[in-house]
Amino acid sequence: MTGGTPGGDGGDRRLRETLARRERVLDALAAGPMDQRDLRDALDVSRSTAYKSLRELEEVGLIQQADDGRYRLTQYGSLVHRRHSEYVTRIARLGTARTVVESLPDDLLVPLAFVERGHPVVASPHAPERPLDRLDHETALSNDYRVLSPIAVPRFLPEIHDRVERGDLVVELLVESGAVEYLRGYDRLDEALRTDGFEILRTDDPLEFGVLACDDRRTAALFAYGPQGSVNGMLVCDDDDAYRWADRTYRRYRERAVPVEPRS
Repeated sequence: MTGGTPGGDGGDRRLRETLARRERVLDALAAGPMDQRDLRDALDVSRSTAYKSLRELEEVGLIQQADDGRYRLTQYGSLVHRRHSEYVTRIARLGTARTVVESLPDDLLVPLAFVERGHPVVASPHAPERPLDRLDHETALSNDYRVLSPIAVPRFLPEIHDRVERGDLVVELLVESGAVEYLRGYDRLDEALRTDGFEILRTDDPLEFGVLACDDRRTAALFAYGPQGSVNGMLVCDDDDAYRWADRTYRRYRERAVPVEPRS
């Protein structure tokens, strides 16, 4: 048997170092008690490696040897293992989202919810429209949403307009002022702007990212753009922290935006 790990910064550092070195051993014992031979066979390691690993884990209080000779996690060890596993999973998810995150402005404080509990959708040379296809999917599931975007995508407007006219949708689109003329490529835009539940706003503020806030589903998305306005990727998340951030961000830009009026 062994006592707890020493307290203080030194003990914490030793615990972290042991977790980094002996993660596979801890994972194996989390599945159930093992003796040294079982552990060597499971991990395909030498007797000396197994012995040293078990000794280190015992010394920091994560495992203990029972009367039958098998090693098992202590209650403390079980809690540490669960927390460490969550940490490893979160780091892996950050790696998956890296392509999108690196395309976002450096000064944008991205909520961790987007990368820890969200789903990344990344454009590729063979599927450059993948993020926009996912946007189309998410908005099709919603009856009330807002979009903040530096660019205009006129191809979405006919379906949006039809849904608003049917009473299936309330929508706000907030774009950079320079994008409005591209939206006028939709020949029924003036008619749409007169329809209750359809609003387009413009802002002179530069937008270096995009936001989707689906108010009825409390789902959010964060968009990253390339230098020519292409959508590099997006992070979709139904976590409440992500939705609240998207809502606040949209409202902040909306305060300085003005409605786009029909021409005639």
